[in-house]
Amino acid sequence: MEQAGSPPQPMDASTVSSMNIEVKPPTKEPAMRNTMEEDADAEAVHLVQLSPAAPAAEAQRASAAGHSSISSRPPLHLVTEKEFEDDLVCFLEATGEDRLAKNVRGRHIGCNNAPIDLLGLYRAVVCQGGLTTNEAYDAAGRYSGTINWAGEVFPAMHNFKRGHRATSIGTQLLTNYRKYLAAYERAWADVDLARYAGQPLAKVVPDADRAALDTGDVIRDAAGASAG
Repeated sequence: MEQAGSPPQPMDASTVSSMNIEVKPPTKEPAMRNTMEEDADAEAVHLVQLSPAAPAAEAQRASAAGHSSISSRPPLHLVTEKEFEDDLVCFLEATGEDRLAKNVRGRHIGCNNAPIDLLGLYRAVVCQGGLTTNEAYDAAGRYSGTINWAGEVFPAMHNFKRGHRATSIGTQLLTNYRKYLAAYERAWADVDLARYAGQPLAKVVPDADRAALDTGDVIRDAAGASAG
């Protein structure tokens, strides 16, 4: 018998066996992992799976690609300014450009001291082949494509007035077209560009719209120039 206070003596294997004590091998501690890197990787996967950004972007691209097939907008030679702007707003909203859509709806885009004539701008550019196939710039970043923004596009818009003093109007029109209409043009390319590119502008501007413009002869001149 062990004396009180004395340290316990180790048991040999025979003693352990006679007492039917199960001896378990020591458990192996799990290897330490690089928690910072692995947790970051897991979080990244989680964000990719749950983030609505990717599906939203896909939906926006799908909306843009199929817009012309679901839109009820009349053809360019028949559409009214309101019908065109309403369709443009729907397109911008569908592609996530809510701020641009708000500017169009509120007519906040100016040109020559008046709300910009987006339909006139779009129609004139489409007749000259569209920006999609005519977007080129020189080494200094200046537009070098074939569209004549100041001499042919501007006279086809309600904003044009003879003797105007709008400076850098070509650059202004190009900037606004790229911002508000370039993506719309691509979405409608299979309809608008296929039907109207290279057409004389006079055939695309409705009679009522042409009469409302103070530039009928200018439109005819521009149409002849673009046709030639």
